[in-house]
Amino acid sequence: MSGSWHITSLSDVATVIGRGIAPKYADTGPVVVLNQRCIRNGRVTFDASRRHDSYAKPVPPEKLVQVGDVLVNSTGTGTLGRTATVIELGVSTTVDSHVTIVRSKPGVDSRWLGCALSLAEAEIEAMAEGSTGQTELSRHRLALLQLTVPPLDEQRAIAATLGALDDKIESNRRVIDLSEALADQLFARESKISVALKNVATLTMGSSPPGDTYNELGEGLPFYQGVRDFGRRFPGYRIWTTGAVRLAHQNDTLISVRAPVGELNRSREECCIGRGVAAVASQHPSTLYYSLRASSTNWTPFQQEGTVFGAVNKSDLANVQVPWPCMDTLPGLEASLTTIDDKIQSLSIEIEQIMTLRDTLLPELLSGRIRVTEAWRTTV
Repeated sequence: MSGSWHITSLSDVATVIGRGIAPKYADTGPVVVLNQRCIRNGRVTFDASRRHDSYAKPVPPEKLVQVGDVLVNSTGTGTLGRTATVIELGVSTTVDSHVTIVRSKPGVDSRWLGCALSLAEAEIEAMAEGSTGQTELSRHRLALLQLTVPPLDEQRAIAATLGALDDKIESNRRVIDLSEALADQLFARESKISVALKNVATLTMGSSPPGDTYNELGEGLPFYQGVRDFGRRFPGYRIWTTGAVRLAHQNDTLISVRAPVGELNRSREECCIGRGVAAVASQHPSTLYYSLRASSTNWTPFQQEGTVFGAVNKSDLANVQVPWPCMDTLPGLEASLTTIDDKIQSLSIEIEQIMTLRDTLLPELLSGRIRVTEAWRTTV
């Protein structure tokens, strides 16, 4: 690579290997197949991975994922262009035909490349071709993407700086996952009975306010229309409304009532909920949340209800049977779960703060407007 900053095409700094294989998803076997759902927040998650063992041919060696590879979602709408860098692998792994593998060339820092492609996600999406709902991106077009490339030592410094922030985010997420697993176990140990949801909670079905009350300026209350607004634990801020119709309150459980039915979030503050969301409130809000987490199979019958998309109405929701603790253990369980939830909320807020810092530094560092030494002076 050149010893100075320069602009060049992706093909000069990386090999765009192309999309993966098309396995039979019903099969199981030794090779993990990563799909579009595995590309989240710039990292790879194996939660939604599928395995196969009956692909007609062996997986081509170049399509076996390596540490440092950047995976790019190359089909569909909404998430096309989303990227993730492979930080670690424990098993033999490939990708399906909706994901493109990009591998850095010698003399290029792979984590810097991942940062550069994450910054270019909107440009990558714009390079796709096809009709609405059928858009896709060829590896040949992706290879034409223009990048600003610094010298290798600067690449490494940028990657180390942003990587440290990413590592802290990932560490917090692991603690959140472990905390939720502990809370799930505590709830499972104490949930001895089954009750109708309406007997332990109050339900509010969402309703959309007038369209002319929407804004992106933070005026009024946060407005959550459906699962598209849901985050890992709490909804993300996207739209506000000055004409709220139906409200959820702090610590309410938010549940999606349109496909995919049953997705959960918690409300951090008073907010407006649209038709795709219901708010479920209880005097024991943490117990209620983990009860609904433990009830995910209840929503399967509703996924295909309705004309086009799955949906659940208030009566269906109210009469769902959920696990619940006995009255004598409920106060102690709620106290324990609340302590865990308070820690999860604190970690989630810290993640948002670090992500804001990262998103601020990312374009500045990758463009050269700010050098790494200046970034450290700014953040310490």
